[in-house]
Parts: sequence; C-alpha cells; structure tokens
Amino acid sequence: MSATSLHSILHADEVKPYSLDAFYTVLILYVGYHGLQVDSSKCWLTGLVSLAALGPWASFPSVFALCGVGVAWLGVVYRRRERRIAVGLLAYVIMGATSCFLFGHLCGRHQHTRFMTTWWQNAFWDFSSPLTTLSWPFDCLFNLANYSTTCLGVPFLLSIPICLAVLRRRSWITAMMICGLTGSAFLANAIQKYPLDGRVGLFFGPIVWLTTATAIDAIYVRSRTGWGWLTVVLVLGLLSSDIIRTYRSSVRVVTVGDFHGAFDYVHQHWQTGDSIGMCAHDVYRIYYGKDRHAQNHAGNFLEIRATPGRRIWLVTMPGTNHFDLDITQVHDRMVMNGWQKIDERHFHCMEVRLFAPTAMQGKDENAGAD
Repeated sequence: MSATSLHSILHADEVKPYSLDAFYTVLILYVGYHGLQVDSSKCWLTGLVSLAALGPWASFPSVFALCGVGVAWLGVVYRRRERRIAVGLLAYVIMGATSCFLFGHLCGRHQHTRFMTTWWQNAFWDFSSPLTTLSWPFDCLFNLANYSTTCLGVPFLLSIPICLAVLRRRSWITAMMICGLTGSAFLANAIQKYPLDGRVGLFFGPIVWLTTATAIDAIYVRSRTGWGWLTVVLVLGLLSSDIIRTYRSSVRVVTVGDFHGAFDYVHQHWQTGDSIGMCAHDVYRIYYGKDRHAQNHAGNFLEIRATPGRRIWLVTMPGTNHFDLDITQVHDRMVMNGWQKIDERHFHCMEVRLFAPTAMQGKDENAGAD
C-alpha cells in the first residue's frame, strides 16, 4: 500500500523531507519565547546561540525563525537596557551571521542554480504591476496556509489582525517573532533567494496554526458568556473542508500523470540508436531501470545537431517544461538544429514527441504510428 498509495507517495515526497523545517520553526520560537522572558536563565540564551549556529545547516528556512527571534530580542534590549541581554544578542547575531556565511560559501552557492530559480519562478514575488505587487503577499499567505493545513487559507487571513491585537497585549515578544519571521521570509522571496509555495513553505505551518488558534481562543473568551456555541461552529467550519477533502480522496482515484502509458508507447516504437529525454527520470527508472540512452533533463538534447540514423524522444508534461522553455520554443530549437517532429502523442498530463533528422522525414514518418 505504501508503494502504490498516492497519499503515501505524496507524503514521502512533499512532507517528510520538509518536516524538519517546521520542527525548527517550532523549536526556535519556543526557545526564543522562554529565553527572552524577564526571569529566563542563561541556559535558554545559550540554547538560542547554539541554534543560530546549527540552524542554517539543518534547515534553510530556519534562518527566518532566527531572524524573528532576533527582532524580538532587539525589542527586549531596547525595553530592558540590560548589558547581559545586549551581549547575548551580539553573540547571537555574530554566530548566526557566521554560520550563514559559511554555509552559503561552502554549500548554498552550489544549490542556488538557474534551473531551481526557473522551477520555482511562480513562487517569487510578482512585481509586474502595482496591483499584482500589492495582492501577491495575500495570495502567498493564503496558499501557504492552505498547503500546510489544507483548509485554513481564508480563516488564517481573517485571523491575522485578531491574533496580532491579542498577542500585542498578551505577549508582544511572540508578536514580534511572528512579524520578524514573516518579514524576513518575504524579503528573501522578493530578492529571489527563497520561494514561498508548496512544500518549501511548510516551515510556515506552525505560524498558521498559532495565529488561527490565538484568534479562536480570543473569540471563545469573548463569546463564552452565552455564545460558546459560536466557537464550536467555528471549529467545525474549519474542519469541514478537510473532512470533505479526505472523504473524496478516499473514494476517488486521482491520476497525476500517465507516466506508464507514455513510457510504454516509447518502448513499443523504440529503434536502435534512439535516445530519450524526460522530466521524470526517477519514474522511468522504476519501470525500466537504468538506461544510458535516457536523460533526466530534456533540455540536454536541445543543442544536439541532427545526425542520420538517430532519433530523439521527448517525454514532458504539458505547458512550460523544466528546462526554461515551453514546448513551442523547444520545437523551434530542435528545428534549428536540423530535427523535425515526426510523431506526437498525448496522454493524461503527459506528452510524447519524436524528433528525427529532417532528411529522414520521408523514411520515418510512420515510425511511431500504431
């Protein structure tokens, strides 16, 4: 079941690798909250400095939680004017900045590639127009909340002002940590250093739950004198969307993409000397094992000049593919290099195209026909 269940596969691919990000968000904020209290011990502050050194190496977005704690720490220094707190903040900043610099120099610069930037291009702040610039942060927060909770996008946006108003009275330190984390994440996104969408935004899940829970608690406190049922209705309303989604996914099989049909078609019409480029090499290896003629990146074939006796299969998903070009541009590039499309088949969320040298068009025009 674990090998064939769509939900298990999505959990292993979309959640497990990024759950450490959510864990570090909780851990850093928890230690930060206790460490910045008036009666906190040195152990909490030492723990914060240690997390500043370890965090960037264990989780990329832990830097945002560290920034949130740093903003709150700065507010504590301003209010309390204690030398011990100021020295602790200085050590925290130095340790965090040094750790980030070393990680960026040794590891991060190799992972910030043009390919990854293009892959996540829709997850960066859109400055194409003034209206889009203003609306994009709200769309982003809505999507982050929906992804990490499956249903709390709208309630989260509505609960933000309530949460901040409540936390301003109950715990201004928590409010500053949340604002600092969110602000630093959006700043990194604006300069295209970290995308905010889907699984890479899972670190924001604890903020969504904290904000929504604070708002629900505030509503409950105000309404418990005869209006306690309002809280029950609100909670059930929040859960109803997830209950319906779970029921639908339990009784309906969702086909993400007909990989098997696409790859099987290629192998049915395979000829000696053929090569294949694709956007799902791992799936291909599950069906057919390692193949030296298969390339994980369909764009690897775009610069190859056409040679007699050679054909190229491209297996891609519809729309913009993962090599910076849409399929029309791919076709034009192949034609420029002497290739011509001689076959095309469409499967569910998958597309198969066969290219051959232009001179072979007459001989191979039926090579891929049934």
